[in-house]
Amino acid sequence: MILRIITFAVLLIPIYGNGQVLSELSDEFDRTCSLSEWQNIEVVEGWQETHLELHDINTSNPGQLTMIPWTTAWFDDYRSNLIFKEVAGDFIFTILVHSSNKAGNDQPSSTFSLSGAMIRTPTGMTDAESEWVTGDQNYVFLSIGSANVTNVPKFEVKSTINSNSVLNYNPVSGLTALIRLVKIDGAIIVLHQIPGEDFVVRQRYDRSDMPDTLQVGMVTYTDWPKVNTYSYAFHNFNTLNEDLDPDSTDYQPFNADLIGTFEYARFENVLLPTEFEGLDFSDENEVTDIEIIDLFSYPSESSDLIGWKIWNGSNSDWNDPSNWSDNSLPTIQDSILIPNCGCPEVEYPEIGSGNFTFQSMIIENGGQVTISNGSTLTINLSGPNARFENYGNMYNSGIIHISNTLGKTVLNEGILECESGANCTITD
Repeated sequence: MILRIITFAVLLIPIYGNGQVLSELSDEFDRTCSLSEWQNIEVVEGWQETHLELHDINTSNPGQLTMIPWTTAWFDDYRSNLIFKEVAGDFIFTILVHSSNKAGNDQPSSTFSLSGAMIRTPTGMTDAESEWVTGDQNYVFLSIGSANVTNVPKFEVKSTINSNSVLNYNPVSGLTALIRLVKIDGAIIVLHQIPGEDFVVRQRYDRSDMPDTLQVGMVTYTDWPKVNTYSYAFHNFNTLNEDLDPDSTDYQPFNADLIGTFEYARFENVLLPTEFEGLDFSDENEVTDIEIIDLFSYPSESSDLIGWKIWNGSNSDWNDPSNWSDNSLPTIQDSILIPNCGCPEVEYPEIGSGNFTFQSMIIENGGQVTISNGSTLTINLSGPNARFENYGNMYNSGIIHISNTLGKTVLNEGILECESGANCTITD
């Protein structure tokens, strides 16, 4: 039997601008399989070689996106790595990023080794080998790490038009920063905040050359002294590391020395006060830095369900603490989130024999829960804001009881299947 549950509450989601609810693109990097929701330009554009030694979510570092690049650069016609989502229209994009050397205990030892946020014009390529041309790079980014020297942390901000890169860099007090990129019509505003310090308008650009739909995401790059010995084409079409044989510039050693870790990537719609509508935000005579700070220097807020227990699933055992977001088993006071488990790194949870009671449960699209014979799962919705939402799959051979549902959200848009002899009940 497949049980379809009706909704007892109406959920209202605001729609702004071009119809995208941009917060839905946000990622707190606490769901391992959310990596599949991000695009990689190396895949999208059909590059046969990679410039990333490693990139994962919630694996190398719990609750973070980790990116470790090979020797690579974003400059002129050099292309590096970009993990991105496509966004149409105006937006606000915020990341919290930290750069370090590969040992994780200092700043990178190679010049121009940085991590940050990028806005990029899609090239339209799908087969780089046959379609790549020079003069086709258009982007803006801000990154943090080692720039022209390795003894002082620095920001690097860069605007590239038709593969002509204009960059500048300035000292910074640490290797961690909140970076916020704002696009309003043709203007791109670059802001940053060092922990404990005020927001700063780092740069603003008129990039009305860029199309409505852009690639927005995270970049890492390192080891400019080695990159600079290669032609654009050799750099772009090869993975540059010690395995390269022959190396056309073996007189210069490799020194890829960067780990970029990202705490979150948050997207927001732009909602301007009436008096700012139609103004050119790239022109400081129309909108001052002080006004930009007033508009966009607010604290970044999580798009996630704060305090919920999130399944990580290194194995299928519900009772293994290592499978949960804070390495402790959920209790009767907890709300449960089962995210997408559709990647090789995550296994679906199986609830073994016993009685389990929780305040709320959400199973996201791609998530799955199996309730074994001899197991009772109770979702007691008596608490404030409690809910039951299933967008994935639940397979029940035991007992599922959803109680105190009056006035609460009870929603099944996936499959809730009760095997023969099992019991699925909903009570007020």
